[in-house]
Amino acid sequence: MQWISKKPILSDIQPRVDANTYGKDLKVGFDNDTVFENGDLAIVSGAENFLQTVKTHLMVSNLEYDWGLKEYLPTTTDDQEEFDFNCEELANYLVSDPKIGNTINSLTRLSFDGEVYEVELTADGSDGLATIKFHF
Repeated sequence: MQWISKKPILSDIQPRVDANTYGKDLKVGFDNDTVFENGDLAIVSGAENFLQTVKTHLMVSNLEYDWGLKEYLPTTTDDQEEFDFNCEELANYLVSDPKIGNTINSLTRLSFDGEVYEVELTADGSDGLATIKFHF
């Protein structure tokens, strides 16, 4: 299923934070596993780290951490109206999240095929749309 925002879900959190100013962190793979490159732990920084931070927020349960949003991921794949409602609710949570909402400009699309999520967003300091993919 796919949700495309009819009107932009925008963040108004101030002050704004440029995605390129995000520091460094260990790179997390598609299934939330640690990534190795050339035998060493892989590192992300800047805008790539920001996108990983958004993905981590989406993959972590609020029951484990007070900032997780996993419970808000839409899981239905047979009712478009319910899927759209859940996606809009999730988009509003993301843009109002105090840890990442000051960098997200807008969420434009979310899709879920029963196994893989794709989230499309724009962010301060990032050119164009960024797509985050992760396994449910």
